[in-house]
Amino acid sequence: MKRIDRIVNFIPSLAAIPSRLWTASVMLTALLLCITLAFCQEKKTISPEQAMMRGYVEDFFLNNARDITMRKTLEWGEVKIGEKGNRTIRYKFEAIIWDKDRIVFNSDFTFDKDGNYVSMVHVEGFPQPAEKPDVTTLEGVKKLVEKFFSQNFRDITSRKTVSWGELKKHEDGNVSLVYRYEATIWDKDKIVDERRFTFDKDGKVKSWDRTEGFPQPVLQDGGFISPNGKLTHLVVCGPADDFVPRNFPDYYDLCNKPFVDSGANWMFAKIQMVNEKNQLLSLTDNPEKLRSVIEALPQLEYLRTERLTKEMFEEHIKPWVGRHVTAEGMPIRTGGGNKDVPVVTKFEPANGTADVDAAAVKELRVTFDVDMSTEGYSWCGGGETFPPTTGNAKWIDKRTCVLPVELESGKKYLLGINAPSFKNFQSEAGVPVVPVEYSFSTKK
Repeated sequence: MKRIDRIVNFIPSLAAIPSRLWTASVMLTALLLCITLAFCQEKKTISPEQAMMRGYVEDFFLNNARDITMRKTLEWGEVKIGEKGNRTIRYKFEAIIWDKDRIVFNSDFTFDKDGNYVSMVHVEGFPQPAEKPDVTTLEGVKKLVEKFFSQNFRDITSRKTVSWGELKKHEDGNVSLVYRYEATIWDKDKIVDERRFTFDKDGKVKSWDRTEGFPQPVLQDGGFISPNGKLTHLVVCGPADDFVPRNFPDYYDLCNKPFVDSGANWMFAKIQMVNEKNQLLSLTDNPEKLRSVIEALPQLEYLRTERLTKEMFEEHIKPWVGRHVTAEGMPIRTGGGNKDVPVVTKFEPANGTADVDAAAVKELRVTFDVDMSTEGYSWCGGGETFPPTTGNAKWIDKRTCVLPVELESGKKYLLGINAPSFKNFQSEAGVPVVPVEYSFSTKK
């Protein structure tokens, strides 16, 4: 609503319109109104002064409020004359904003004695939705969720409903609904996500908290949809000869380049200890190519290939994503080395904080555990959930980046550190941060 209010209240100067053209336009509009009313309304007549004022208002809309793509008159008020000779008329109308939101406005339009625009002031309680939000039924709250998606989460380029939960009514008058959906992020990554949306009695969104364990990668038709493509098979290998892999990075240093050169789509899944030896489990859409690469490496022994199932995905992949392997299959190192994946060690305000003082906090800070490249950053997000900024982000040292903001009271903010398609938070070695969701709320 604030966005609409801001747009409609953006009134360009009318002074640039030549006075003769302005007067002729208004006179013609008023004359047409009088003729129309005379022919179409047998018993209703309006004074020339009111017709003139209506003409002023209509001319105003001809030159302003481009966001209004449809408008229907509901009611005209009487003309009131002020001390300086200014004239005011109240106009109530229903409008569609950008072919989407249907809003009712009730506004006082004021013009000076020469017909020049002075102001437009909304009557108290307006603008308001043309239809009052329904928070009493499941279908009504579903519409509120859909409207929220239409105005937020710009990174979601397609979305398909998986399931809706039951409508829950709370003692404070709020209602909540769990929504699970499959989404495509920036036309690339596919995930399944689940959130609980909470609305107050007036239909205003209060929170959209993500369910623990989500988002999850998509598993379809026996294949894992990852940033590296659709991966359908699990290929297992182990150490041969004197090769003793201690952890994921040891396998990475040996296998990464040959796997890339093979031309197959693939990702590392996990390592597992079998008979006191660490085995490497990898996913691919071309197990034959990956097997040939393994068999060509003297340090490795090919063990087996299995078709990927949902059960295998749950066991071998899902528990490891974000812990020991990134969504792209890169190992997350826990020791030293120039391939360390940076990890967020601190947010200011803290992630998940519910009582941030909007007046006191003028910047957001993120700190990492390794020295970072200070040539870029990716503070990700958009819509009403992204905090308004007062300047560009900047690095204050090699590990801490700050984003200047102007927070509002009583709001929940949601943004991200990197995203699947934006990875400018990187270490000095060029290794990007695994995307992290960052949210907090300001107190009223």
